[in-house]
Amino acid sequence: RLLLFIFSGVTLLSALQLLAIALRWMGPLVPGVTTPPLWSYPVLGGIAGFFSGMLGIGGGGLVVLAFSVIFHTPILGGLPVALAVNVANALSAVLAQWRSGRILWKEVGYLIPTAVVGIVVGTGLAIWLPPNALRIVFALFFTFMGAQLLRRALRSHRPAAGAQSVAPQK
Repeated sequence: RLLLFIFSGVTLLSALQLLAIALRWMGPLVPGVTTPPLWSYPVLGGIAGFFSGMLGIGGGGLVVLAFSVIFHTPILGGLPVALAVNVANALSAVLAQWRSGRILWKEVGYLIPTAVVGIVVGTGLAIWLPPNALRIVFALFFTFMGAQLLRRALRSHRPAAGAQSVAPQK
């Protein structure tokens, strides 16, 4: 629950900062840097991979969000990187989960065809949109997701109605 709370808070704050950058209310966290430094790739990749494996989220979007907020990189240029990170995260997670027998193959079969159509449509729209409009869409999406995760983290803290507290056994 604490991890979800921290993750949702950081995501929400980063998305709001990206929105402020897109609306030209503020600049990037690290001004004047045109290319992210080499150290940022393994750091952000490791963080995105951790949250992807832990929470089942697409870590590639987090990488693009972080690079855009910190170094002001364009969203469109980061989308292929995000998709590649998502593929790597997904393949490694699926292999790990396959061993446990937890993959719901029927649901996977239902989702994959429409996901591919959505990727094609979304990629076309991302290419068509102006850069700041894409930043706004990206920021609004992560603001919504961060708020939903924060709501879930806060809600999971409250005991369910009628639930009795059970002391852990020693």
